[in-house]
Amino acid sequence: LLVVTLTRFRLLNRTPTDQLINQALSFAAAGMLLREQVVEDVFARYLGPFGDVDLLQQISFGFIVLIVQAIYGMAKLWAEGQRTGVEAVQVDEVAVWRRQWLYYGIGLASGLTVLVAGSPARETELLIDQYLGWPAVIAWLAFYAPILMCGVLIVRVFSKEICAKDTTRRERLLYALNVALAGALVVDSVVAPLTTLYEVVTATPTRDPEMTVKALTFFLATTGATAVVTVPTVAVVMNRLGWDRTGRSIRRLHLLWQDLTDAFPDVRTARAESPARQLHRMIIEIHDALLRLRRFVVPAAQDDIDYVAAAHTDEDRRKQLLAGLQIARALEAKLSDVAPHDGGVRLEFFNLRPREQHLTATSDQLIALADDWSAVRHYVETYVQGAAQPLAQPAEKGTP
Repeated sequence: LLVVTLTRFRLLNRTPTDQLINQALSFAAAGMLLREQVVEDVFARYLGPFGDVDLLQQISFGFIVLIVQAIYGMAKLWAEGQRTGVEAVQVDEVAVWRRQWLYYGIGLASGLTVLVAGSPARETELLIDQYLGWPAVIAWLAFYAPILMCGVLIVRVFSKEICAKDTTRRERLLYALNVALAGALVVDSVVAPLTTLYEVVTATPTRDPEMTVKALTFFLATTGATAVVTVPTVAVVMNRLGWDRTGRSIRRLHLLWQDLTDAFPDVRTARAESPARQLHRMIIEIHDALLRLRRFVVPAAQDDIDYVAAAHTDEDRRKQLLAGLQIARALEAKLSDVAPHDGGVRLEFFNLRPREQHLTATSDQLIALADDWSAVRHYVETYVQGAAQPLAQPAEKGTP
């Protein structure tokens, strides 16, 4: 949890939504730390009465309320987006944080109420549900009221999303899961205080004197929330390190892009800021360089056709290698100052272009060419020198 939280603060902390997620994770980390035995022992040793275990556990309930208030703020942003059509990234941040600090103030008041109402229990070294009495009723009313409000808002927001016409089936399933979880919180927020009230009025002993259910609920909710936000966090980290699909594609295309743009430097444009833009730029520049290379293209050499036919039985694989060899020979001619021609010989590579004309399909086709590029360039260079070597197998698709 701490690793995810610190990573998100470093890499994902720009928009109000990201900031609220990070704050919720920080409150969760603080609340869980206060329940760790090692932390309790250290506080008890160095903080005297302020390190009382019962006090620390009651403070942790305050952090739970602050988590809820952060989630409430995110749900409120979503609800306003539904009402006004303004996305969360376009909202007035000053107004958002002015409102959010009010929510946090309510959360602090709720946590303080739990501490005050829990004082009699602490004085007798009992948990709130062990001491019970009217202070327990007040404590749980203060604690569950924000959770109830948050749960109701989430149910309303995601129910509206489920009914939206442009919502996909996958999104509906995700929203339905959120509605179910929030609905369970709403029910628990009503049942728990009423149960405590009933136990106090009827002098019935509590069913969970150790408050195991409340502690388990806090742990599971925190763990689940951490798991959910870990996915985009890992994606951002991989993107920054170049370990995602885009980064791997850039590395696999680099040698082909380098050779072609060295031959035609005028196709190079300004360096892109993001990896996605860099990949797009490289694809466009490779394509432009191939168009310029057409004036040096000749029909596939018979030696190449015979060699590839003998080395490979798969027809698609033969076509792919022949296309790469043709480009490599045209590039060798360009670098050898062979006079360009207007013979209209078509690059075989363009005959292999996918039917789907979109960036991903074009990228995959160029990457397949790039995977062979080192081998075909070496083959053509040694062929020119009169000592052609067998074509090496390309790296497995997906390797950097």
